Amino acid sequence: MDPFKEMNQWKDNLHHFFGGDFWNEFEHLVEPRIPAVTIYEVNDKILVYVTLPGINNRKHVNISIDSYSLHVKGRFPKLKTQGELHINEIPRGEFSRKIDLPVAVQREKATAQLRDGLMVIHLYKNKKKSKPAKNIPVEIVEDES
Repeated sequence: MDPFKEMNQWKDNLHHFFGGDFWNEFEHLVEPRIPAVTIYEVNDKILVYVTLPGINNRKHVNISIDSYSLHVKGRFPKLKTQGELHINEIPRGEFSRKIDLPVAVQREKATAQLRDGLMVIHLYKNKKKSKPAKNIPVEIVEDES
Protein backbone atom coordinates (compact mmCIF):
# COMPACT_ATOMS: atom_id res chain seq x y z
CA MET A 1 0.00 0.00 0.00
CA ASP A 2 1.16 3.54 -0.75
CA PRO A 3 2.54 5.03 2.51
CA PHE A 4 1.00 8.45 1.82
CA LYS A 5 -2.41 6.88 1.18
CA GLU A 6 -2.15 4.91 4.42
CA MET A 7 -1.11 8.04 6.35
CA ASN A 8 -4.02 9.96 4.86
CA GLN A 9 -6.43 7.19 5.94
CA TRP A 10 -5.05 7.42 9.49
CA LYS A 11 -5.37 11.20 9.32
CA ASP A 12 -9.01 10.92 8.21
CA ASN A 13 -9.83 8.51 11.04
CA LEU A 14 -8.15 10.72 13.64
CA HIS A 15 -9.80 13.80 12.11
CA HIS A 16 -13.20 12.32 12.98
CA PHE A 17 -12.02 11.58 16.53
CA PHE A 18 -10.18 14.84 17.38
CA GLY A 19 -11.77 17.31 14.98
CA GLY A 20 -10.23 19.19 12.05
CA ASP A 21 -8.52 22.11 13.78
CA PHE A 22 -6.24 19.83 15.78
CA TRP A 23 -4.61 18.42 12.61
CA ASN A 24 -3.91 21.67 10.78
CA GLU A 25 -0.48 21.87 12.44
CA PHE A 26 0.48 18.43 11.06
CA GLU A 27 -0.63 18.75 7.41
CA HIS A 28 2.92 19.30 6.14
CA LEU A 29 3.97 15.90 7.56
CA VAL A 30 1.64 13.86 5.33
CA GLU A 31 1.75 15.95 2.17
CA PRO A 32 4.42 15.08 -0.41
CA ARG A 33 7.09 17.72 -1.08
CA ILE A 34 6.05 19.67 -4.17
CA PRO A 35 7.74 20.36 -6.44
CA ALA A 36 10.06 17.35 -6.20
CA VAL A 37 13.78 18.18 -6.17
CA THR A 38 17.09 16.38 -6.82
CA ILE A 39 20.43 18.06 -6.02
CA TYR A 40 23.88 17.03 -7.29
CA GLU A 41 27.27 18.47 -6.35
CA VAL A 42 29.72 18.26 -9.27
CA ASN A 43 33.19 19.81 -8.83
CA ASP A 44 32.58 23.57 -8.43
CA LYS A 45 28.87 23.39 -9.30
CA ILE A 46 25.57 22.54 -7.65
CA LEU A 47 22.88 21.24 -10.02
CA VAL A 48 19.30 21.47 -8.79
CA TYR A 49 16.62 19.60 -10.74
CA VAL A 50 13.02 20.67 -10.06
CA THR A 51 9.97 18.87 -11.48
CA LEU A 52 7.42 21.34 -12.82
CA PRO A 53 4.87 19.30 -14.80
CA GLY A 54 2.67 21.33 -17.11
CA ILE A 55 4.64 24.55 -16.73
CA ASN A 56 5.87 25.83 -20.08
CA ASN A 57 5.85 29.58 -19.51
CA ARG A 58 8.45 31.35 -17.40
CA LYS A 59 5.76 33.72 -16.10
CA HIS A 60 4.38 30.76 -14.09
CA VAL A 61 7.55 30.14 -12.05
CA ASN A 62 9.79 32.40 -9.95
CA ILE A 63 13.16 31.57 -8.39
CA SER A 64 14.91 33.59 -5.70
CA ILE A 65 18.26 32.72 -4.19
CA ASP A 66 20.47 33.59 -1.27
CA SER A 67 23.84 32.07 -0.38
CA TYR A 68 22.47 28.86 1.14
CA SER A 69 18.94 28.39 -0.25
CA LEU A 70 16.63 28.62 -3.24
CA HIS A 71 12.97 29.55 -3.11
CA VAL A 72 10.91 28.24 -6.03
CA LYS A 73 7.31 29.35 -6.33
CA GLY A 74 4.71 29.47 -9.03
CA ARG A 75 1.45 28.01 -10.27
CA PHE A 76 0.70 24.62 -11.80
CA PRO A 77 -1.99 24.69 -14.50
CA LYS A 78 -5.51 23.55 -13.70
CA LEU A 79 -6.81 20.38 -15.28
CA LYS A 80 -10.13 20.31 -17.08
CA THR A 81 -12.77 18.68 -14.89
CA GLN A 82 -14.09 15.60 -16.66
CA GLY A 83 -16.54 13.37 -14.86
CA GLU A 84 -16.21 11.91 -11.37
CA LEU A 85 -12.78 12.27 -9.74
CA HIS A 86 -11.30 9.05 -8.29
CA ILE A 87 -7.60 9.78 -7.80
CA ASN A 88 -6.05 13.23 -7.56
CA GLU A 89 -2.22 13.16 -7.45
CA ILE A 90 -1.25 15.67 -10.15
CA PRO A 91 -0.18 18.95 -8.55
CA ARG A 92 -2.22 22.03 -9.43
CA GLY A 93 -2.55 25.58 -8.19
CA GLU A 94 0.07 27.60 -6.35
CA PHE A 95 3.23 26.08 -4.92
CA SER A 96 6.15 27.36 -2.90
CA ARG A 97 9.23 25.47 -1.78
CA LYS A 98 12.37 26.56 0.04
CA ILE A 99 15.34 24.36 -0.86
CA ASP A 100 18.35 24.32 1.44
CA LEU A 101 21.65 24.06 -0.44
CA PRO A 102 24.60 21.94 0.77
CA VAL A 103 27.12 24.79 0.35
CA ALA A 104 27.19 28.56 -0.17
CA VAL A 105 26.73 29.59 -3.81
CA GLN A 106 27.40 32.65 -5.94
CA ARG A 107 24.00 34.23 -6.54
CA GLU A 108 25.09 36.33 -9.50
CA LYS A 109 26.17 33.29 -11.57
CA ALA A 110 22.93 31.29 -11.18
CA THR A 111 21.12 30.19 -14.35
CA ALA A 112 18.01 28.09 -14.96
CA GLN A 113 16.55 26.25 -17.94
CA LEU A 114 13.09 24.69 -18.19
CA ARG A 115 12.32 21.94 -20.70
CA ASP A 116 9.53 19.37 -20.76
CA GLY A 117 8.50 20.01 -17.15
CA LEU A 118 12.02 19.71 -15.72
CA MET A 119 13.91 22.79 -14.57
CA VAL A 120 17.69 22.60 -14.16
CA ILE A 121 19.28 25.30 -12.01
CA HIS A 122 23.05 25.72 -12.36
CA LEU A 123 24.75 27.18 -9.31
CA TYR A 124 28.44 27.78 -8.65
CA LYS A 125 30.02 27.24 -5.26
CA ASN A 126 31.19 30.31 -3.44
CA LYS A 127 35.00 30.12 -3.53
CA LYS A 128 35.43 32.60 -0.69
CA LYS A 129 36.32 30.83 2.49
CA SER A 130 33.66 31.21 5.12
CA LYS A 131 34.83 32.18 8.55
CA PRO A 132 35.62 29.23 10.81
CA ALA A 133 33.14 28.35 13.51
CA LYS A 134 33.51 30.39 16.64
CA ASN A 135 33.49 28.73 20.03
CA ILE A 136 31.29 30.45 22.56
CA PRO A 137 32.41 30.11 26.16
CA VAL A 138 29.74 28.91 28.55
CA GLU A 139 29.45 30.73 31.85
CA ILE A 140 28.16 28.70 34.77
CA VAL A 141 25.68 30.71 36.81
CA GLU A 142 25.12 29.59 40.39
CA ASP A 143 21.59 29.52 41.78
CA GLU A 144 21.23 32.38 44.28
CA SER A 145 18.76 30.62 46.57
